Amino acid sequence: NDADFFEASLRLNDVVELRPVGIDGAVLATVTSTTPKSLKCTFSCEIGKATCFEATKFTVRLLGSTTSSSRMAQALRQLTQHSSDSVTDLHTLLLNSFSDEGRSIVNADSDHPPARDLENESMLLNMMRRLAEGRGSVFNESQSKAVRSAIEQQLTLIHGPPGTGKTTAAVHIVSAWRHSGEQILCVADSNVAADNLHSNLKRFGIEALRFSMAGEDLDVSVRRVDTLAGTQTSQQRRAKSDHLFDMVKGVSDFQIVVTTCSSAGHPALKGISFPLVLIDECTQSVEPMSLVPLSHGCRRAVLIGDHRQLPPTV
Repeated sequence: NDADFFEASLRLNDVVELRPVGIDGAVLATVTSTTPKSLKCTFSCEIGKATCFEATKFTVRLLGSTTSSSRMAQALRQLTQHSSDSVTDLHTLLLNSFSDEGRSIVNADSDHPPARDLENESMLLNMMRRLAEGRGSVFNESQSKAVRSAIEQQLTLIHGPPGTGKTTAAVHIVSAWRHSGEQILCVADSNVAADNLHSNLKRFGIEALRFSMAGEDLDVSVRRVDTLAGTQTSQQRRAKSDHLFDMVKGVSDFQIVVTTCSSAGHPALKGISFPLVLIDECTQSVEPMSLVPLSHGCRRAVLIGDHRQLPPTV
């Protein structure tokens, strides 16, 4: 019914098509708020006749959301603002990869050396090997090279066909990064890939927060918790409220956070620095979306994927 549609399907910043019943034409609009019985939106542009505004009944068709686009635009702005606190020297590497300056950064030692706990590379790699063997896995030379690069270099790219151990390498990289004591952000373009990454970390005994707000913005979620009275049971309201605030609190309680590229731009993560960022299945993501997780003060980034298997989802 209409109440279920508004409650479950429409959220802040969704783009909808409003088509008047019995009148030609339609308008595009952006959702500004919803309740179980009503929808408020701002009109973007009109398609067809102006008389559609005279209608009293409309059909509503969900077209998409502006949330992800806004987060990508914000990440691009931050990347190009050298004075931004959330952008580090990594922006020079990303923006000048083909210039002499960019190549010099790639070839030079990082300005941000690894923490003391990561300096004993041989001991760390041996520990990774034992961890893999203890889980019935294999820590081969290619994976060892990937971990070494993730420790030493500002930017590491890992690619390979299915079954070559990319996911295992990702887990070992995160395990090695843990010893720095710095915050780690692990992302993927889709929720399925993020869930898979989180499951693999858990399988190797690595605790991480799976950050997910079910696509809702924080301020909308808070208002929704306040307006659920009369539409859901107290137990259901409490469950939604608990999930919301557990997610926000958990960000500061966990060293490792796993989420999607888009959710990395969620207001709950605003102002939080993640010096170490790993992007799994990165070829699924368009470039601006990959910049969203990198805009949290990233100093070391690892991008993992297979450009022949999973192209960007657009």
